[in-house]
Amino acid sequence: MARMLPPICTTTSPGEKLIFDELKTNPQARDWIVLHSLDIANHPHKRLSEADFVIIMPGRGVLVLEVKAHTFIERKEGEWLFSSDRKRGQSPFVQAKDAMFAIQEHLEHAVPASRGMVMWFAVSFPRVEFSGPVGDEWHPWQLID
Repeated sequence: MARMLPPICTTTSPGEKLIFDELKTNPQARDWIVLHSLDIANHPHKRLSEADFVIIMPGRGVLVLEVKAHTFIERKEGEWLFSSDRKRGQSPFVQAKDAMFAIQEHLEHAVPASRGMVMWFAVSFPRVEFSGPVGDEWHPWQLID
């Protein structure tokens, strides 16, 4: 079971609740520290941002996970469409990548020993199987659906 910070999930996102509960109760994550809904004040492209999950795995590295709980997700001609009304949105992979770099930069300044630490990003679609084309912006292993 991971150590969750904060210890309770207060989001309205059903996908984030699902991931939160899975990480909190999974015995394979017993030595992990998971930061949920981490605010990012110094983001490279936004005035304010947030990382859905920052998963710290001692001896392994850090994973920044973006969660999209929509029941419809499509990538068409480079655009991301979400929900049944096909609302356009930013690439969740770009969101996760930008959050990862912001966190990495902050850590390297605050904790110089963190330089060289393995950090990656991934995206989870817990409520839909994504059948869209694999894009140049992610590796297949970075998508969890």
